[in-house]
This record gives sequence, C-alpha cells and structure tokens, in this order.
Amino acid sequence: MPQLESLNASNLPAGHNLETHGEKPLVDFKLDKNKLEISYIFPGIAVSEQKHKVSDNRLRELMPDKLHEVGISGTGFFSESGKLLLPSFGRFVQIPPGCDFKFKVEKNDPVVYQDMKIKPAQENRKDEDAGIVEFDENVYNQDQFYPEDVFEPSRPMFMDGYRVICIHIRPLLYNPKKKLLHAYSNIKVTIELLPGNTVEGQEGYAREFDNWVFSDRSRSLEGFGNLIFNPSRSCFQKSEVLKLPVTQMIARPDIPEYYIIYGAEFEKPAQKLAEWKQKKGIETEAVRIDAITGPDKGDFAKLKDFIRKKRKEPFSPLRYVLLFGDVAHIPTSGDTANTSDLYFFTHRDAEDKSDCIIPWIAGGRIPARTEKEGLDIVDQIIRYEKNPPHDREYYNRMTVAAYFQDVDESGQQDGRADMSYMKTMESIREHMMSQGFKVNRVYVANTRNPREYSDGTPVPLKVKESILYKRNGGVATKRLIGYVSEGQLIVGHRGHGGKDGWANPAFKNADVETISSHRQSIFFSINCLTGSFDRQDECFAEAILALNGGSPSLIASTELSGSWRNDSMIKALYDAVWPGAIPTYPVTTMRYPIKYYRMGDILNYSKAYLLTAHGINENTRRQFEIYHVIGDPTLHIWGEEPLTLRLHASISKDMLIINMNTCPRDAVLSIWYGKTRLKRIEPTGTRLAIPLMLFEELPRDALDPKRAKPYSLAICFSAPGHRYAESTLWF
Repeated sequence: MPQLESLNASNLPAGHNLETHGEKPLVDFKLDKNKLEISYIFPGIAVSEQKHKVSDNRLRELMPDKLHEVGISGTGFFSESGKLLLPSFGRFVQIPPGCDFKFKVEKNDPVVYQDMKIKPAQENRKDEDAGIVEFDENVYNQDQFYPEDVFEPSRPMFMDGYRVICIHIRPLLYNPKKKLLHAYSNIKVTIELLPGNTVEGQEGYAREFDNWVFSDRSRSLEGFGNLIFNPSRSCFQKSEVLKLPVTQMIARPDIPEYYIIYGAEFEKPAQKLAEWKQKKGIETEAVRIDAITGPDKGDFAKLKDFIRKKRKEPFSPLRYVLLFGDVAHIPTSGDTANTSDLYFFTHRDAEDKSDCIIPWIAGGRIPARTEKEGLDIVDQIIRYEKNPPHDREYYNRMTVAAYFQDVDESGQQDGRADMSYMKTMESIREHMMSQGFKVNRVYVANTRNPREYSDGTPVPLKVKESILYKRNGGVATKRLIGYVSEGQLIVGHRGHGGKDGWANPAFKNADVETISSHRQSIFFSINCLTGSFDRQDECFAEAILALNGGSPSLIASTELSGSWRNDSMIKALYDAVWPGAIPTYPVTTMRYPIKYYRMGDILNYSKAYLLTAHGINENTRRQFEIYHVIGDPTLHIWGEEPLTLRLHASISKDMLIINMNTCPRDAVLSIWYGKTRLKRIEPTGTRLAIPLMLFEELPRDALDPKRAKPYSLAICFSAPGHRYAESTLWF
C-alpha cells in the first residue's frame, strides 16, 4: 500500500489535509497583461516499495532487492526505457497566434529524501510482454540529477483551433549514484508573450499555420479545452498581447466537411454512405482513389497532398476523411515502419522519431475487401445511426473487460499485478457508475490470489469476487458473448490482444461469429494487433465490423502497443464523451464532452491526452501512428438515450410547408427528389415555407396541376443527440 509523504508545501488552501485531500496537484492560472503565470503546488508524494521480479542473474546483482515507486495522483510519468521512473505533470497552455514567448521558472528549496531506490521505467513494454525488465546501468551509475530540470516545454502545436504548448513539470529529481531524491512542492512558470519577432531557437515553427486556421472556430469541438489550463477562446481579448491580425473572411471554398475516398470496387457502398451522411447533415463527397492518384493507386504521397491542400484552403470546412477499402485498394500513409494512416490526417509528416503531430483531420478506414463486405458495413453504420434501439436500458449498459496478470520471467507469482489493466478498467467503471450507468465486469486472472494492483493498492473484495481464474476463462467468454448479444453502449478491453481477438478474457473471431443481436455495441479494443487491417487474414476489427449486430465502428491498434499508453488512452476515450475519467486543471475549469461524440474526434482527443500524460517522445509518436478508427470517423456514439424529432410536410399553393416539433442546436433539414438533394437548410425555427419553384431540379411539369404522374419528395431532419426523422410527401 503506498504511503503518503508530505512535501511541506506553502500556499495550500485553508484546511487542506494530505490524508483527506490526497497528493493531487493544485494549479492556479493567471493572465496579467502580457504574462501567463502558472503556479503549481504539489502537497505530497505516494511512495510504495516493490520487490523486483528478475530472473537474469546479472540484473539481479545490479538492482536492489526492493525498489521504490514514487507517484503523484493526477499526473503522468517521465519515462525513458530502463531509466528512472518519476512523475511528470503535463497540460497544454494556449498561446495567442502571431506571438512569440519566453519562459521563467521559479521553485522552492527541495525536500530531500535519502537512500531512495527508484524503479526503472518499463517504457518499451508492450501488452504482449511479461516479465521483461528494462534497466539502464549507465544512468543508475551517474552522479547527477535526473531529469536535468523540473520544466520542459514543447514547440507550439495546433489543436482544435488552438495554438498550444504542452508544458511538463517534473517536481522530483533523483541522483541515482547518491540515492538522493529532491522533491519540489512549489513551482511557478511565467510565460512572457512577445511581439511576433522570432525568438532564438524557434525559427522553424514561428509560422506553422496561417492566421485563418486559428480564427476559424465555427467547427471547434469544445472538449479539447479539458486539456488546457486556459481554454477560453476569448482568453486574450482584453490583454495587452499583440492582437492577431484580422483575417478577411472570404466565401468558404467548395470543399465538403467529409471526404470518402474509395477504391474502384467500392463505388456503390461509398456513394450509399455519402448519401446517408448528407441526410444526416454532414456535407459529404465520395471520390475515387484513381481520380486523385492517377493509375498508380499506391501513390500515397499524392493522396496526402490532395487531403492537405483541401484542408489548408482558407476557411476550408474539411474535418473528416474515410478511406474505403483495404490496403490492396488504398495504401497506408507511409513515413513510418508501422502500418498507419496517420499522416493522411496531419498537416505535415513527422520530422524526427519523437515528433508527435496532433491530427487536424479525424480519419478512419473501412478495410473492406469486396463490394458486398463494404455494403454490409455501410448498412451496419446506417442502422446504428438511423434506428437506435427503443430500449431505455440499452443506453445505460456498458461492459469492461480486463486481465489480472501476475508473472515474472521465472513464472513466479506474488499476488501483485504486473500490469495496470484491471485497475484502469475498474477506475473507468467507477467513473461511469457515478454517471448513472450499469457497468458489467468481465475479469480474468492467471492467479487464484489477486491481492494487489500493480501500484500496490489492494484489490477490493467486490472486484476479487468478480474475477474468474484463467482456467475458467470459457465462462468469461460466454459472458462477453451474452453481453454483446444483449447490446452494450460501450465495450472496453485492456489486456493482451492478437490479430484474431482478445487473449484474456478470450474473445476471438470465432466467438464474434456466434453473436446474434439487433442492438449494436461500440468497441474500444485497446490492446495489441486487433486492428491489423493490413494482414492477409481477417483481423478482429474486420470481423466484428462486418457482423450483423457487431460494432458499426471501433478503435483498435494495427501493431503491438505500449501498455502504459494504452491505459491512458482508454481513460481518455471515455473522458471524451463523459468528462471526469481524467482530471481537469485548474479544478474550477468547466468540463465539456467532445461535440457530436464522433469516433474520429474521440480518438484524436485521446491522442492529444497522451502528450500530457506521457510527454513528446518516440513511444508516444508510435502510439499516435498505430491506433485507428476502424470504420466511420463521423459515427455518432449514442452517449445517452436519443430524443425524438417529428416533422410534418404538406404543399399549399405551390409552397412546401414543413412543421417540426423542435429545432435543436445544429439541426439540419434537407429535401430530396430521388437521389438528388434539392436543398439543405439549418433551421432556426420550427416552421418553414419554401416555394416549389426554387427547386430547379424537379421535373418541368412538377408544378402543372394537370400532370398525370405524381412526384414525391423526401424531407430529412437530423440533429445531434436526436433520432433521425424522415417524411415522404407525394404531390
């Protein structure tokens, strides 16, 4: 059990008690003229002692019998493979476009701890690894403090219309040779904002984006502000900071919000999905791959160039791209050893191995191999969005699945988990229960005595009672099949995975095929390889995507994935829709979900969170590259039971009269003649009157009362969080 140690912090709130309030950091943010001041208070640290599990004789001699893990609730870790594992507190700070900046850091005298033996970071450990120990002997023999400084800023980044810097504060510095730990309780960072002359060392990125990118906020997603100290879009309006030059508003270019780029075999399903998305209110265009690349459909550079040019057009509305077809029809984005589409959705390629780029497009792929498979997947997506269940309990049901792994290189067990799979999912479950959801557990362990989580905290009795021993894993599989057949709002998994499904609890392609349900489940399959759409055989994501009653879209990895980052990523996926799964700073900051609950935006939010939890480094870049939306990036997750839309249409004196029961925010109404859209309207009231003569695409005799043939119009009405409504009018 971790022990709390006070850091004797100053300026704590009156009545603050470490035992009662815990060691979570306190943050105060101020904007004073041209200065941003961030004051950090670290009340304490949590120290636990662990016996290491090493069978290698040489490593056993080098490493002490017991190691200390030092953590701070609400922070991530500064972790480099085999080096010292120490807390790191990261968050974004909004910086005005057009300004440069310089930093000043102040800290108090440290609290000194002697004879500390800090454990090494298992940075490269994948979910498939067990008992492998990373240990950097050179670092542990150095007579200097690590890390070198308490402060590390990133270069400026673009994130959902913000210009941000990711700042990491490392309040603990450790000298491994002397076994000294210095802990700083009070740290203050001042960011002075300067006119737009480039500061030395910032030449390469002073103007990464044109000003219009930051002034066009019509499609901001709100939820990204949860990760920013100063999220208000008007934060700098009254400051003395050099104002952003006014960018003259021009007519929006003729570019859709959503491109569906498809292989030649998938024109029918791609056009069907595009038509549905238009009816849902998303301006969509389907484009065949060879219209972009020419005869060489494998030319990923031309495809990247096409998407980036469309997104970079001033005031471009483009925000979503779907690649329709497997890698035989549409290539991956290149520039990495990993199977990845990431760089189709970023404004540039990575410049080095640690360059992490937050996507400015939400992307996805439907890795269909045949037209029929593509049509089945499109039907699944439309069914999920068009006909959500009329079952109130469906919108309250979730399932979390996880593995308790206790093993070292020699196969020894001590009742303490080696990975954080189960604690991660249990923390998510607790959060979702607090939001009013019923959350089923499907937990499996490889030990009959699961006593402690990986951080040393005890496993609660109720959790123990729900854990099945691995040899009884068949029972867990049957439970999963039963829950998915019943229909779950979200099914989340942490544990080992492979191309053909989850290892523990076992849930494989063959199990997926036994599911029969008309209530679909969204999957957060956060493990290794379950999204490996580039393989010859069908992967787990492909199997469940095409299944009637499976998942209309899901999030999964194409490669072996990092265990620590997986834990952070899945928390952020839930936090994107139901804020609170990860902490917000300052605590007074309002929390918002990602607007519209769309899958691609939710994935991008979780990737942005990784930068604050794990820093900007090679392993975070890899995590960015390997995780994908397998399916439709615009798929709207039903975060709650949808409300009802109703409409009534009639024709009176050559006027189309439309009455609606409500006019929600972001509602879209469209009028169709066959497959031709006649008009798209964003209504501001509940009644519309439109002259039929405005519909030039109608047949010439449509307004002739003597015509013999009747015609029909389809009126489609959609709004986020509401059931889709459609009315057919004959006249």
